[in-house]
Amino acid sequence: MYVWYILTTHFCLRGGEIQSKLTKSDLVFSSPDGVERITIATDFMSKNHTGGLKGTSFSTIGSVEDPDQISAVKMYLNKLHPSCERLFQRALNSPGMVSPCWFMNSPLSHNLLSKMMRRLSEAAGLSQSYTNHCLRATSITLMKRAGIEDRKIMAVTGHKNVQSLQAYDRPTAADSSVAAAAIDMRARTSAKSAECNSPAASVCKENVPPTSSTASAVGGITVSGSSNITINYTPFPGYPPARPAPSRDPRLPLKRKRKHVESSPLSDAKKACGLDE
Repeated sequence: MYVWYILTTHFCLRGGEIQSKLTKSDLVFSSPDGVERITIATDFMSKNHTGGLKGTSFSTIGSVEDPDQISAVKMYLNKLHPSCERLFQRALNSPGMVSPCWFMNSPLSHNLLSKMMRRLSEAAGLSQSYTNHCLRATSITLMKRAGIEDRKIMAVTGHKNVQSLQAYDRPTAADSSVAAAAIDMRARTSAKSAECNSPAASVCKENVPPTSSTASAVGGITVSGSSNITINYTPFPGYPPARPAPSRDPRLPLKRKRKHVESSPLSDAKKACGLDE
């Protein structure tokens, strides 16, 4: 139902239990500044859709102002059953366009209204099955991207905690592009700096005004100046410091040296028999 979609997105209505309580008289048509708009009565919103911005009526925050949408809502109200005060009613099977009434004298239950978006997803053959909360989340995300303050969004959505809105602050494709550009710029800057300042580089050249050829040694660095600057790095005397010899691990057993024996009875017998090599 197109009218159900309009009201759910503009007023961030919660589940079917709240939507099933809406009546025809809860929709208010007004044009205080010359622009016609639809709002929901403050009494209904205060009882069923309490928001986080105290002291401000909900009708001043949520509204429908698109002329085509307003025309659709007016036509919908004209085709409702006059004996039923509920805003969402059961539709007739095949009403004619010229028929004065397109709906039955029976309201939609909150169970049907709570599954409305899922039924619409299946009927339209969408890529996935959406829920009523998907419309509510979409509206909150669009308001945050438009720069509306969180406290004013809470007056429409009914959230009582500002932190609850952080889940709807989703990054956009433009945010991803900005992040990628920042990373690429940082990477190029770091690469250029590393190329000139890396210890592995033996020569670093930069364009400077031509000067006479001079040479000086400061702290182990020899600088010779000409049209370019050439830096030859030599370490300071005694740098780097020599590493001390590794100490023996006391947990390992000592290795005993084998004593060399000049002769033994076996060696003497081999010599006597002429078997000594």
